[in-house]
Amino acid sequence: MKQWLTGIPVSKKLGFIMVLASAVVIFETLIFLLATNSLNKEFESFDQRSFEGVKAVLETEKELNYFSRITREIMLGGDLNENLNKLDDTYEKIEILFKRMEQTTSDAAQRGICKKAKNDAMVFITSSRDLMRTLQNGPHDLGATYRFYHANFSPLAKASRESMKSLVASKMDEAARMKETFKNDILMWGIVAGIGGAIGIAAMIVIMLMIASQIKESLSLAQNGLLGFFRFLGGEEKHAQPLPDLGSDEFGKMGAMINRNIKEAEAKFNEQQQAILDFETICSNASKGFLHHRIATRYSDPNLQQLSRTLNTFLDEIELTFGKLVAIFVDFAQGDYSKSGESRDAKGSFASIDQAVSAVAASNSEIFSLISRFSREFTRDAHHLASSGDELSASANQQASSLEETAAAIEELTSNVASNTSKAETMARTAQEAMHAAERGNTVAGESLEAMHEIVRATEAINQAVDIIDNIAFQTNILSLNAAVEAATAGEAGKGFAVVAQEVRNLANRSADAAAQIQQLARSAREKSQGGLETSQNMMESFSMIARKITETDAMVRDVASASREQMAGINQINDAVSQLDQMTQQNAKTANNVAQIANEILDKTEQFEHMLSRVRFDESVEHHNCDVQMIFDTAKLKIDHINFKENNYKKLKSEHSVWRVSNHHECNLGKWIDEHASAPFAQGEAWNALLSAHEKVHSGVQSYIEADLSRASSQTLERITRDLEEATRGVFNGLDAIKSLNCGGNL
Repeated sequence: MKQWLTGIPVSKKLGFIMVLASAVVIFETLIFLLATNSLNKEFESFDQRSFEGVKAVLETEKELNYFSRITREIMLGGDLNENLNKLDDTYEKIEILFKRMEQTTSDAAQRGICKKAKNDAMVFITSSRDLMRTLQNGPHDLGATYRFYHANFSPLAKASRESMKSLVASKMDEAARMKETFKNDILMWGIVAGIGGAIGIAAMIVIMLMIASQIKESLSLAQNGLLGFFRFLGGEEKHAQPLPDLGSDEFGKMGAMINRNIKEAEAKFNEQQQAILDFETICSNASKGFLHHRIATRYSDPNLQQLSRTLNTFLDEIELTFGKLVAIFVDFAQGDYSKSGESRDAKGSFASIDQAVSAVAASNSEIFSLISRFSREFTRDAHHLASSGDELSASANQQASSLEETAAAIEELTSNVASNTSKAETMARTAQEAMHAAERGNTVAGESLEAMHEIVRATEAINQAVDIIDNIAFQTNILSLNAAVEAATAGEAGKGFAVVAQEVRNLANRSADAAAQIQQLARSAREKSQGGLETSQNMMESFSMIARKITETDAMVRDVASASREQMAGINQINDAVSQLDQMTQQNAKTANNVAQIANEILDKTEQFEHMLSRVRFDESVEHHNCDVQMIFDTAKLKIDHINFKENNYKKLKSEHSVWRVSNHHECNLGKWIDEHASAPFAQGEAWNALLSAHEKVHSGVQSYIEADLSRASSQTLERITRDLEEATRGVFNGLDAIKSLNCGGNL
């Protein structure tokens, strides 16, 4: 069976499974349709016989109840004609409903029950209608009619209700039986469908298992063959075993194709193993420093061939770079720093090497240029030093004679200053005594001034008292006049009182005269006191002025005395200095001779230094921008910083797998240096702007390279970015050199 299946294509096997599955589905669908049709017919019969019968019975029962209610309404005095019409309509409906019930009756027993119920009902409603019609013949006693109706027709109504209950029960039993029959039919059709589906599915599963087993066996053989081939590729086995014959189906065709690919892959794998050995040998030699080896094998695999060409090109670039480095370092060892060896085609780390070497060469050229300039200046200064030594010796002799004259003049000056100092001290003591006397006079004048103030205040008090006395005398005089008038009015009895009043008036007049004299004297005393007060005030101001002048004189005398003492101290120091100067003059003579000797030795050293510098070659074009030593070392460090900036970010690409943000052109040392010198004179113009632009491009270029490398951009894209990056780096280096030139007053 399996051999037969291996000859059938997998597509046909799958097609057979689909046909079998379709047949099972069609079979199940037919069973479902038959079951649906049969059950639908049974449901229609059930609906017509059972549901319609039950519905007709219930409606009949409702109409009978309605009929009974109308008869009661008539007997209760309702509209006779209207209710009789309702009775006729209800009667006809009941007849129609009984006919519908007879049509839905299936067996004899139920027909008998239905017939009995109809007879009982028709007897009741016919009799009741006839009784109600008799009421049309004339007035009747409705109470008597109701009692007659209750006595004779209530049993008929009861019999009719009992018959209807039996009929309803019969119809409900019939509905229950038909419902059970319907459920049994559904169960039967479900069993038939389940058995048929199970048989179809079982057959389909058996066939599918057989086909799956054959496919699984073919897959297992193919898997084992491929695993063996993969073990061969992994180096676990020396040879790859081909797959066995899998038949003529798709697996067989696939096995044949895999066998062909295994042979081709085995050949390529062997070639790759040989290529790995070749690459390992070349790389091992290169790691030991032997860069002249190359891969000479021609591979059939174009990828290996391209890889070998790429490796050879890589070795060519490394050999060229190291060759240039060796040549440049040899030149450095021989003192030649005039060549930088920078290539405009270098990129990446190769460009960093070239730029670093160029920076070293430029830095050394600037340093040796400085040394050369300093050497020339040192030689010139050494000649000046030698001539200055001779001049110093002559000056020392002249200085000795001048010192003798200076010593005599200083002795005379010392005597005069000592006399001035003694007189100044005497004047200071006299001024001090005068100042004390002026202070005492000022105190006495102050006391006199205060006494005069007291006299003025006392005089004012006397004037006020005299005014009071004068006022009292005036009032007394008025009172005496009034008393005289009163005495004259009294006649003889008032004569004695008139005498007294006259004496009082005389006394008041004398008091007024005395007060006037006292007031005149007080006024004169006040005027004298005012004059004395002004005199005391002027005297006190004069004493104060005298005291200030004496104080100023004392201060000046003290200054003169202090200056005289300082002059004495200075003259003594001058004497000491003259003595020391005489000693130093002698020492200067010796020093002058030593300076001349040292100057000659320095000249010898500078000649040796010039001879050494003549062996060193450097770029003389840097001389126009080596005036600022600090800027030379700062710019050299800034160049190296940007080489390290590139290389450090290149190294991170080996370990980082997500894009990071590099420092921007304001965060690095060069950016900070630019910000610090933005207001410098050299920070104006095209050279400065070119430096800013190139510097920003370096940082953005490194960021672009990181993003492109981590996004697996093409080599052409990476090469374009690095080309622009290295061009910007050269722009930064050239810009820094241009700024140094501008700082030294050069022109671009």
